Amino acid sequence: MAYQEFKKAAQNGHAEAQNYLGVMYIKNQGAPHDLQQAAYWMELAAKQGRLNAQFNLALMYSNGKGVDQDDKQAAYWYQMAAEQGFTKAQFNIGAMYSRGQGVTRDDKKAVYWYQLAAQSGHIGAQNNLGVMYEQGRGVLKDYKQAAYWFEMAAKQGDEDAQFNLNAMTLNSKLRAY
Repeated sequence: MAYQEFKKAAQNGHAEAQNYLGVMYIKNQGAPHDLQQAAYWMELAAKQGRLNAQFNLALMYSNGKGVDQDDKQAAYWYQMAAEQGFTKAQFNIGAMYSRGQGVTRDDKKAVYWYQLAAQSGHIGAQNNLGVMYEQGRGVLKDYKQAAYWFEMAAKQGDEDAQFNLNAMTLNSKLRAY
């Protein structure tokens, strides 16, 4: 019953219903598992500014689920969600800028997005921001800032950050810290 109600609302252009219908198709909850239908409804909702739909559509493009794998489309939709403050999207678009995946590599933009996500508590962004500071990518090399971000992530249990912080200590990069 819920499927029919959501489908009717989605067909009438209701963005939240379109998003939810897409989720129903992805999760096989009240609708048959159909990733192409999920992508169709997610895109309609995403174009209307639905944050979760934008992020989910980006994931679908990133992984080639229900759509052809397309890093440029993934980056576009991550960017749209990131601009609305979605922390996971900020991290993902930061990573794409850092690698030049679907976008032109731009370390300054990577740092910008990592910074926003890191300040919201995203562990991966905190670690990656530490790496950017340690390597001087997109920012001036700053071991104190690198250590700060590694420590923030390490305190939350991130093993990569713990390793990075320990490596800095062993390499005596933290003398001034």
